[in-house]
Order: sequence, then C-alpha cells, then structure tokens
Amino acid sequence: MQHSFSEYLICRNNYLDNPQRVIELSSRQTYRKAEYYPGRRTENLLNLQDPDTKQFSVDFADRLGYDVFPGIRNYSMSLFFHINEAANDPVLDQGWVHKDVSVLAGMVYLTLGENNFESGTSIFTGEGVETTENKKVWNDYNLTGIATEEYVSLVKYNHSQFKETIKVGNMFNRLVAYDSKLYHKPNRYSTAVGSPRLSLLFFISQFDYSN
Repeated sequence: MQHSFSEYLICRNNYLDNPQRVIELSSRQTYRKAEYYPGRRTENLLNLQDPDTKQFSVDFADRLGYDVFPGIRNYSMSLFFHINEAANDPVLDQGWVHKDVSVLAGMVYLTLGENNFESGTSIFTGEGVETTENKKVWNDYNLTGIATEEYVSLVKYNHSQFKETIKVGNMFNRLVAYDSKLYHKPNRYSTAVGSPRLSLLFFISQFDYSN
C-alpha cells in the first residue's frame, strides 16, 4: 500500500518535554503478555480512564499529527507502554524481522540513562520469511518465554533472510517513527544500564492526509 509516508523514517532526540513524568505514568500501568508480541504490554492507553494517562495519551497523539507525520488527520491510533526483559541467549535477546499490520508505527525509548547503539531498532531489506509457518511455536514462546529448539532455529532462519540497512541506537527519550511496511526488528533487549527495555509504542492503522 502506497501512501504519503511510504518508505518514511524519522528520528528525533529529546522528544518528550517531561520524560520523567511519562516514566512515572508507565510505572502505574498493568502489563500483560500476549501470543502476538514478545515482552509485556499495557492496554491501549487511549482507552484507559485514569485522567493523567488519558490526557498524556491524547496530547501525544495530537502532537504526532503535526510534527512527526505532518498532514495526517482523522487517524486511528493505538498507544502502549511496552517492556522487554533481557535474555541470556543472544539469539533470544532480540526480536523477529517483521512488518506491522498498521500503516505507520514508532516508539519513544524510555529506559532511563540508556545510550546504546545495540538496543535500538534496525530496518531491513529482503523478501524472506518474517514469521514461522507454524504460528503456535512463536505464540507459545511469547506466552511462556520457553524457547524450543524449533523456535531458536526459526529465529535464526528469519534473521538470515534479511539485510540490515539502517540501525537506530536506543537513546533515552529518542523517538523513531516509520512506515510500518518497512521490515524492522527490535535489537538487543539487554540494555547497557541493566534495566528492562522500556518503550512507548504507537501504531496508526488508517489516516486521511492533506498537505
């Protein structure tokens, strides 16, 4: 699907005006695992009733429409805090190369003190297999954290099918946003500061555009 932000990638440092407040908001949320993503994630922040969280979410969503994706309007968006814990196995200490089902996506890195080229996000080219044919293997690992030999083999195969072309380092309060149909993956979950990899994720599933 071609759109006004096809092949788009933007990186902005010091994005949030008050990142400490946002970290405090993240600590008040409930996180859960699900079969379709690794790590732990909140509910969509835009649907929560807590006034502070709701106000932050609305303000953040509005801001994306004028200084990250200028010209978009009437957009449907989801916003989450997300935590990835480090894994001892280097194969498991990173994500799959994949595309998102949304149209646009991105994140703000929120691990306090982190400034690490290896724990950010990479963009890839390739036409390989992005997920397992047997979704159950992938889903079971996301839910349990127990890696079977088949899962490890499939992760290695997935990584072998793509070529890294852009690497964005994980710097505290850095925003990276992109066309969701660019192949990408989270790099190392282990951080230089030793804390979990915390991020604020956003996905925009549809939008109107006017320049």
